Amino acid sequence: KDVENSVLKKHKADNWILLEDSPGVTSIVDSETGNVVSLSTSQCRDEDRWEDMPTLERYSQLETLNLTKNRYIEQLDDSITTLVSLRTLILRQCESLKSLP
Repeated sequence: KDVENSVLKKHKADNWILLEDSPGVTSIVDSETGNVVSLSTSQCRDEDRWEDMPTLERYSQLETLNLTKNRYIEQLDDSITTLVSLRTLILRQCESLKSLP
């Protein structure tokens, strides 16, 4: 499966990708399928943290979502409920989060 090269830019390690439209967001891609299986915002600078969580529709095979320190997000995008492979959701220091979908 193609990993939408217009949105993704290869980082130094073969299986890590930096999302160009979300500075500091890292992901892990399954080398066999090309699917993004993990997204993390834990390394984002504060000024790059999301105020509104983007849709995760393009990451249908996501297994891990780490939103550590996303202190500005008040609600998770509803697309998170469609991630049937999601096994780990990390919401440390998400002080503004009011509820889960």
